[in-house]
Amino acid sequence: MLMKNSTSPSTGNAIAGFADRAVSTSVKPDARKLYKRNILDNLGCAISAFPGAPFAALREQFGLCTIKSRCK
Repeated sequence: MLMKNSTSPSTGNAIAGFADRAVSTSVKPDARKLYKRNILDNLGCAISAFPGAPFAALREQFGLCTIKSRCK
C-alpha cells in the first residue's frame, strides 16, 4: 500500500513524472500500443472514481470503466 507523507509526491504526480520520463523508442511497437490503451483505461477508471456532479455525469454518459475486472 502506498503511504502518503508530506515529502512524497501525490500518486497523480508520480504517474505524471513516470509518463514524462518514458521513452517510447525503448519499447517494442506492440507493447507501446498496449501501454497506451492501458494507460487510457486506467486514467478513465481513476477519473470515474472521483466524487462530485461532473464525474457522476461522465459516469452516466460513458459508463464506469472499460476494464471490467477492475471496476464495478
